[in-house]
Amino acid sequence: MYEDPKPPTPTERRSTFFAALTGRKGAEVSGKSTNIVGMLQTLFPKEGKIDTRRAAERLGVSQRTVQRWAKGEQKPKADNLAALNKRARQAATTKAGRAAAVKSQLHGKLARQGAKITIRGHQGVPGTSAYGDTYTRFRSATLKMTPEQMHDLYIAYAEHGDTGLHDFLEQQYSENYGAGQWNMDFISNIDLNEI
Repeated sequence: MYEDPKPPTPTERRSTFFAALTGRKGAEVSGKSTNIVGMLQTLFPKEGKIDTRRAAERLGVSQRTVQRWAKGEQKPKADNLAALNKRARQAATTKAGRAAAVKSQLHGKLARQGAKITIRGHQGVPGTSAYGDTYTRFRSATLKMTPEQMHDLYIAYAEHGDTGLHDFLEQQYSENYGAGQWNMDFISNIDLNEI
């Protein structure tokens, strides 16, 4: 028998939302990680790689040290690991961190041309059918968003975090999906693609 997936933990949701909206698929924002590459990609992205020069400047170590961390040849000292975890967590949990993370996306292709967004999670219209089945279930739902809506999506996330993004998406789907009120009990995944 099929069983719906469980809702993501707050940390999993934070990671999912951050990765989807910033385009940093390997991002690590839990604040309790030993995934050095993920944290460096979160904090110092450069064309899909790690900006080791900027990382070294910000962390107060040599560029070669950061390169060794990224290759797994060396592990950061405890204080550097703690600093990486703190900064990576703050990138997704503070208003300034989120704003900096989505800054390039605000001027990117999806914000300029609109996007197709697919939400995977437990969602649907409220209520039950004549057979007692609920219409809310685990499913994917795709919606085309205009450039203005994409801009607003990034701003909602930057200003209000995970909750703001969730509320914004629920409102957009309610107004534009064509089924009336649309409830999102939880979101497991977000995919953003060109139209």
